[in-house]
Amino acid sequence: DERITAQPDNPVEALLSIKVCDPACGSGHFLLAAARKLAERLAALRSDDGVVTPYAYRHALREVIARCIYGVDRNPMAIELARTALWLEGFEEGRPLSFLDHHLQVGDALLGLTDLNVLQKGISKESFKPLAGDDKEVCKALAKSNALALKQIQRDLDSGQLSLAFGGEAGLQVLKSIEAMPAESTDEVRAKEEAYRQFLAQNDGSTVAHAADLFVAAFLTPKTSETAEQVPTTAALIHELSPHDKSEAHQALVANANATCEAAYVFHWPLAFPQVFAMGGFDCVLANPPWEVSQMGEEEFFASRAAEIAVLQGNNRKKAIKELEKSNPQLWSVFQKAGQLIAATNTFYRESSRFPLTAVGKLNTYPLFSETILQIKSATGRAGFIVPTGIATDDSTKLFFGHISQKGQLVSLFDIENKDA
Repeated sequence: DERITAQPDNPVEALLSIKVCDPACGSGHFLLAAARKLAERLAALRSDDGVVTPYAYRHALREVIARCIYGVDRNPMAIELARTALWLEGFEEGRPLSFLDHHLQVGDALLGLTDLNVLQKGISKESFKPLAGDDKEVCKALAKSNALALKQIQRDLDSGQLSLAFGGEAGLQVLKSIEAMPAESTDEVRAKEEAYRQFLAQNDGSTVAHAADLFVAAFLTPKTSETAEQVPTTAALIHELSPHDKSEAHQALVANANATCEAAYVFHWPLAFPQVFAMGGFDCVLANPPWEVSQMGEEEFFASRAAEIAVLQGNNRKKAIKELEKSNPQLWSVFQKAGQLIAATNTFYRESSRFPLTAVGKLNTYPLFSETILQIKSATGRAGFIVPTGIATDDSTKLFFGHISQKGQLVSLFDIENKDA
């Protein structure tokens, strides 16, 4: 209603300009509901008498899905299911399936950057804090090297020697032109897909995209004598953002950072959806995000890999896991790497400055998603999401809840109690 009122001369375009996102979309149920809601209103706007025919609704739904709907999920299969569900819902006889790859993307919504300006501060010294399996001396040396570069990065930014430009206005115009390409035939959809692939190839290789991966990889990369040269520091950020030619050693460092981030499904929001963030963020965010403690779940890990270990309890399970070091070194190594990644991810949550309001106490994903929703919606956008009541009552979430309450951002809170009748 607000959007249409603001643009009375073109209410259809006003409606189609609304950007809706689910940052943990699963198979797309919330996105489908949002698409249906928008399509009903769009078809009614186009009807002279307000009567919406099945054909008009289907046509409007296809347009809404292609232009308004965005989703992210860490599970590639979930994204495939969401894409298929939207295709089926928006199918029009005689027309090809819409191109949705640029709107539905695989990624970890919590692991990556929502604000590229954090790169100006360099890599936090806390990213070199030794975790289980890390070499303390290697961590100490990396922290020392990083400290020197932290003093340099701000001087270089102030002097104009470093640049944080990503694609600029030209890049956004290219993406907007891709969005506007027709998709009425199979050939047109294929041309749109190829144009997007070329855009990705160009921008994935940008210095800011590389710098963002270097920033996150500094947290995720194990820090041992064997991997020390693969761990990025602020010096690597400076080198990447400078106009100078890149050495082979630096290119190898960047390649390793890219691979590390790809394996962990790292997702940089402004780089994934630059057309949205250029406008300040999403107009509407809907979510029922995971409610999970961020820690290594031994039972879950071994359930599909070694069920005989998963069924054990307490010390018996820990003893059996320890014996893997000799009896099954490969599985032991996979287990160690999985545990290291979770510990490194938690360090990112706490120390990257991305979650100042919710990375407190025992980490759970639902407060982190709540703060992410706050970060990705526009200043005038709205969000509706389902999380435990603890978001308003727990000590660990008081900063977040206090922030949205005091800033006038909390519109409503419904506390639903589940119990037997």
